[in-house]
Amino acid sequence: MSALERSYEHLSLAQEGGVLTCTLSNPPRHTLTSKGVRELLQLVEDVNADAPLRVLVFVGEDPGIFIAHYEIGEVSALADAAARSRSDAQSALADGEAKLYPFDRLCLALEGMDVITVAAINGFASGGGCELSLACDFRLMSDSVRGYGLPETIIGIIPGGRLAGCHADTSRYTSRNTNRKRSPPRCELA
Repeated sequence: MSALERSYEHLSLAQEGGVLTCTLSNPPRHTLTSKGVRELLQLVEDVNADAPLRVLVFVGEDPGIFIAHYEIGEVSALADAAARSRSDAQSALADGEAKLYPFDRLCLALEGMDVITVAAINGFASGGGCELSLACDFRLMSDSVRGYGLPETIIGIIPGGRLAGCHADTSRYTSRNTNRKRSPPRCELA
């Protein structure tokens, strides 16, 4: 089944030639959820199987929001369950593997796609929204964007998706790695 034939709850798709535009939608807060991540993983799989596609563009449905952040309620529920007891923590980790680690897999899958990926950041992109954009080959940002970043780092939380995939291999993201088949390095880490 192609990406355009599939039905999604949080994504709407439009194709023009070799360009597929994916509009991200999760009103009213426009956050990224585990269900949205599963849909994006399915989309990546479908796009990889669709040879004529050359470019995949992500844009937020709301003109003021690309993706606000990863749904805090899901992260909070995992932390609360882990705090209750060791057995609850093991259960929560099993659930978390099904909910949170797919975001890391999504970011790595976006990086590994054969098509060019573009984050058309049309509004606020914080936390998970910022991390998703960093996994794309290119980021185009509207002049009206007033929030872009990883606010969790202010309180000492390590970003969970895009940067978690780096591990210690920061050479993938530095200017020393210029012989790539695809795009130039996505970001510089000091």
